Amino acid sequence: MPLFLPPLRERIEDIPEIARHLVSKIGSRQKRKLTLSDMAQRRLASHSWPGNVRELENCLERAAVLCRKTASSMST
Repeated sequence: MPLFLPPLRERIEDIPEIARHLVSKIGSRQKRKLTLSDMAQRRLASHSWPGNVRELENCLERAAVLCRKTASSMST
């Protein structure tokens, strides 16, 4: 059964929830609490995400690695 899933750029309203889920998953792997600032969420929503959710996850992983604090608020 074929499923049509629109690209992430057409589901901008879903980006904050997807990003929060991914940040939680990344934080669990890194054994620290990570959060997204409001500004970071706005910036994520303004990107076209040609790589869809995988690109979003990679971006969040890079941001998490660059965060200095143990419990940090990620800004992109």
